Amino acid sequence: MGSSFIEKKAFIMILIFGFLLGLTLTIAEPDVRLVAFQIAQIAVLNISQNELIYVTALGLGIFTLIAILRNMIDFPISYILIPGYGAAIVLSIVIADEFISKAYDLGAVTTGPMTVPFLIAIGVGIASVLGGRDRLEAGFGIMAIGSIGPVLAILIWSLLRGGI
Repeated sequence: MGSSFIEKKAFIMILIFGFLLGLTLTIAEPDVRLVAFQIAQIAVLNISQNELIYVTALGLGIFTLIAILRNMIDFPISYILIPGYGAAIVLSIVIADEFISKAYDLGAVTTGPMTVPFLIAIGVGIASVLGGRDRLEAGFGIMAIGSIGPVLAILIWSLLRGGI
């Protein structure tokens, strides 16, 4: 699908598809569901399992879109990774301790058995069609960028909830 979108110059469609793919894969990811369930069971912060899943999914969806855009425009991955992880570190200093571990745990489990094959495949497909790009870097670059999204989404969400 990714290659046919690129061949037809439907760049907006592939960005929307990437966002929706990241969103739905996270919602369907069994590891995310399990960790969100465990957090909701032990948390004293009145956090629901669905809140955690949807915020995590939104983060992966947005950063999947950014990763696909990076592959299409072809700019260095460090332009996203350094500010992304820098923002996560700064937010981790400001956010209450209860949210920090949850953010990083949910960020880690988004790279599970459902998400990784699909996102790597779309990255490799885009790199193959556009040419002149390293397929391996494109595939794993989507996962590297994508895994920042859930961490930042949970940290920002906790900040909005007053978790300082």
